[in-house]
Amino acid sequence: MFNFENLKKGINYALILLFIILIALYLYITIPQIASSFPEFYSLIKEKFYNNLSKIVIVLAIILATGIFIRFTLSRIKATLEKKDRKQDILLFNVPYRVFIWFIVILISLSIMFKNFVTLIASIGLIGFGVTFALQKPILNFVGWLTIITKRPYWIGDRVMIGNVKGDVFDMNIMYTSLSEFSYSGDEPAGRAITIPNEYVLTQPIINYTKGSPFIWDVIELTITYQSDWKEAAKIMEEAASEIVGQTMEENAEKWKQHKQKFTILGKDIVDKPIVRLEFSENFIKVRCHYIIESRKRGVLRSQIADKILDKIKKTKNITIAVNKTYIP
Repeated sequence: MFNFENLKKGINYALILLFIILIALYLYITIPQIASSFPEFYSLIKEKFYNNLSKIVIVLAIILATGIFIRFTLSRIKATLEKKDRKQDILLFNVPYRVFIWFIVILISLSIMFKNFVTLIASIGLIGFGVTFALQKPILNFVGWLTIITKRPYWIGDRVMIGNVKGDVFDMNIMYTSLSEFSYSGDEPAGRAITIPNEYVLTQPIINYTKGSPFIWDVIELTITYQSDWKEAAKIMEEAASEIVGQTMEENAEKWKQHKQKFTILGKDIVDKPIVRLEFSENFIKVRCHYIIESRKRGVLRSQIADKILDKIKKTKNITIAVNKTYIP
């Protein structure tokens, strides 16, 4: 089958070769003219060239070898990431890897070409200090990006809260992270894309709702009067939650039992059904039902549980929902 990518690469290489040939022809024609016009200057340039010819050849060989090395290693890295189902890492890794390798090669080449390399490095250091001072924010963003790459506080597809911003990560680059915002009430998409600087990783608290597992603990609360049958209310809430998320909790419990040691270290118990807790208040009893739920379906399933609870309460006569009342004299 005809491969357009190979054709495109071939055309690019042909254009580069043609450009080099044209430059060579131009130099071949103009150099004798320059030599006849400026014989002393030409002799000096010629002497410098032949004196440094071995260095130039070494530098060109290093550059050629570096290009081959980068292409080979990137192909191996790409294959490894694809095997680990981490294709999204390829683009994120590509640019900084190339920049780092070429930076090292440039330093090596300069050390070969120049005798006073220490003086050159000192000059570069002073320039670098000025650039660093002028580009504090971009540098912090870059450091934040390196932190994301190495420590993985979040990744593309994770649901996170960074500072006061909640959203699903859908894009990352060297400078910024992009989130698709979701509402605070029901965790439904809000339709807004938020771009935050990567430096927030270094300065803001990060909550990752889906790291390690897409499931989180959620709670739904019901307030009833002291005259109500609180045992019946607790039973209704447990039944309602079990009907919606009970099977999911049982399946997760079976999976988590295989990693029981982790839960023991963290001091946690493996729970396979909703848990109901009671709390006294001044005017009513709070009945809370805790359950495990998929983070991205929290709003929908929470609404379904509330609907089940209300339907069951309607069928009873001994449960009264309490409300806060404000009396104005």
